[in-house]
Amino acid sequence: IPANPIDTAQSERIASVRAAVWRFCGVLKKRTGLFESPDGLILLHARAARERILYEEIQSMLKGETIPRQTLLLPPMLEMAPLDAGVLEDQIEFLQSFGFVIEPFGRHVFRIREVPTWLESDKPERFIEGIVQKIRDRGMRPEDVQGARQQIARMAAFRESRGFSPATEGDWQELSRQLLACEIPLLDARGRPTFIEMRHSEIARKLMLEASEVEIREP
Repeated sequence: IPANPIDTAQSERIASVRAAVWRFCGVLKKRTGLFESPDGLILLHARAARERILYEEIQSMLKGETIPRQTLLLPPMLEMAPLDAGVLEDQIEFLQSFGFVIEPFGRHVFRIREVPTWLESDKPERFIEGIVQKIRDRGMRPEDVQGARQQIARMAAFRESRGFSPATEGDWQELSRQLLACEIPLLDARGRPTFIEMRHSEIARKLMLEASEVEIREP
């Protein structure tokens, strides 16, 4: 599942983060959640956290023997340039293994009949165009199933997490709970941090205070 290998330092950091209790404090600029931890202040980026959660969920579904699909009531049509259409026609079976049911519908035109349930956004044709482009550029190789699975999961997680912002305190708490249950909660699907932590010592240094003035421990 991981987008990046886990080293010893990361493993220890993940264990430490999971053991801590995060207390919700508020929201900064709608998309950054503020949490108090035993070691300091957590700044959680909503979109990055959601991307990591979706990435691991989609990866898990793609590894299953069968991928849940949804039939589109109004199947969109996809018209492509001749070279792209040739690539797509050659890879229809490959795409079906990931939950897409696509059929030729005239010259350089295709009909998208079914899509995997993990693709929630509209305009699935744009997503398929992105896959075809990666195959054309040799950035995705259908024969490398594991690599293709990771790339498709990464593309979908990025697409589905765009603009995500929890609405309530409960949503923020659930987001943090789901993130900390991930295999690699520290990074989004593209390797960027899902959150940062300002420790008591750093806060004290920036405020020119003694650490004891910032950190208040329970008796």
